[in-house]
Amino acid sequence: MLDKMKKDNKEEKVTLTFEEVQKANEEFLGKLTHKNNQYIRQVDKFLGAEGWTEEKRSRHLFMILPAIIKAQAEGKPARRLLGTPNAYVYKLLHGDKPQGVQAEEMSPDWQVFVDGSLLLGGLFALVSGVTSLFNPGKAQVMGIISLLINFIVGGLMLLILNKNMPSLDPSSKKKQGWIRYIIVSAISATLWVLLISLSQSAVPASINPVLPPIAYILIALAAFVGKYFFKRHFNVRTKTL
Repeated sequence: MLDKMKKDNKEEKVTLTFEEVQKANEEFLGKLTHKNNQYIRQVDKFLGAEGWTEEKRSRHLFMILPAIIKAQAEGKPARRLLGTPNAYVYKLLHGDKPQGVQAEEMSPDWQVFVDGSLLLGGLFALVSGVTSLFNPGKAQVMGIISLLINFIVGGLMLLILNKNMPSLDPSSKKKQGWIRYIIVSAISATLWVLLISLSQSAVPASINPVLPPIAYILIALAAFVGKYFFKRHFNVRTKTL
């Protein structure tokens, strides 16, 4: 039935009922990768916000899904084929690229925060573990409370950097902002170091104990694995790391 609908899609678009289109779309969607499924959901959401009815959206998706599946088989994701969801929808509605739309729009703040926390927290946990492993008794290693604070502050810092990074899009009105970005980066990094140092000196060792080297390494590995699956599941997009 799907083969017949593909033919109708090209030659007799008006012959398909809304129910047939919906059924075909379900089959098409079942062939998409996780990222391409997310892309289609975003496009559908944006079109709905523009007032498109469910039937109109379904019929449009029916027209583009075969091309996405074909490109997918060639290793090309929908984002590379059609552009970002918001840019694609804007072009569909207005026939031109919107001012300031970037090649990759950033994910929601909480996703950027979690992704950054796992990355930077994991890196510093790894450094602590390796350092204390090869220099036992001499290395200045973060206690468990300091490490937790590092996860949180590291995520916040990356979120701040992402939100303040100037647009690289030539058409963007926000492309002049590198001085601000450098200042914000310097202040954020300084506050980060101060908070970690303060936690090391102010928090009692009884509640901020130093863990064995292997514990830090295992925490780092868990953070990196968590970041990988979190980024893959939510398709996290950032402007920095």
